[in-house]
Amino acid sequence: MTNLSINQLLPMAERVVVINSTVGFEALIHGRPTLTFGASEYDPLTTRIGHVDDIARALTSPAWFDELKTAQFLQHFFEQYCVHADDEDGIFRKLQQTLAVLPPRYGWTVEA
Repeated sequence: MTNLSINQLLPMAERVVVINSTVGFEALIHGRPTLTFGASEYDPLTTRIGHVDDIARALTSPAWFDELKTAQFLQHFFEQYCVHADDEDGIFRKLQQTLAVLPPRYGWTVEA
């Protein structure tokens, strides 16, 4: 048991094992090799464990982490999907871009 936050624990981890979790995404931000049991947005940056028999091999083989691909992915992800809370114009712009690709059945509009 510990009182440390996940952001305090992740830098100390040798590897992070998740099913499909934001913890896996945070592990990549901290530069930690990540093993996953399920599909995720960040799946290409992880070692996927497809079967229970693969666990021992995944944990004992050299940890795989591609720093450049991870940095590129994170930059793209943050630019595409995140907004700054203080940037009201940016929030509306991002909402308009998102709504432009949604099926019309939702009928949502954004007015700046």
